[in-house]
Parts: sequence; C-alpha cells; structure tokens
Amino acid sequence: MKCAGPATDPGILATGASYLRTVGPAYIGFGAGLALFFAAQGSGRVLQSIAAGFVRLTVAAVGGHLVVRECDLGLDALFQVMAAGLVLYGLVMVIVARRELGLVSDPLPTKIAG
Repeated sequence: MKCAGPATDPGILATGASYLRTVGPAYIGFGAGLALFFAAQGSGRVLQSIAAGFVRLTVAAVGGHLVVRECDLGLDALFQVMAAGLVLYGLVMVIVARRELGLVSDPLPTKIAG
C-alpha cells in the first residue's frame, strides 16, 4: 500500500496508517512462517506448508467477506482479520515444523536413564 509520494489525501494516509498499525505487527508471524516454509522446502516436505498458506488465505478471504459484506464492520475489522490470518499462518507453520521437521526436541523424556 503506497501511502507516501503522490497520495496526499488525508483519508488515504489515515487508512494506510491504520493498516500499518493493525496488520504491521502481524508480519512477524508471516515472516516466521515463511522462514519455516523455506526450511520445510529444503527438507523436501512442503505439502503441509502449502496447506498452512491456504489456511491463511482462507481466513483472509472468508473472514474478510464476513466482516465487510455480512457484518458491515468496515476496514478496521478487515485489517484485524488480515492480521489474524498472518499470525495463524506463523502458528500453523510452527506446528508443522515441530512435527514434520523435528526442529524442537521433545521436552519430556520418554525413558528415565538409570
């Protein structure tokens, strides 16, 4: 979203600022998910990672439709749904990485050495 440069309308700038305030912090989840996606790609296991991407898109599309068309909640609610999709993507990718890539060791040992 280009807010600087040719755009000088206060409404455009306010909308862009609202988007960045609401969705901007959620890009941490997207970045983490993307890094884990590349790790999965390197290991040759991408099917569940691609499914996580579809989860994000489904949340954005269905949730966006619901809040804007069905509930008439406006752009702020749409931005919150978009942020939720990005965070959910990161969380799903963490779960995929734990299960499929073995990036996190089991915190509880199954056997007691002795």
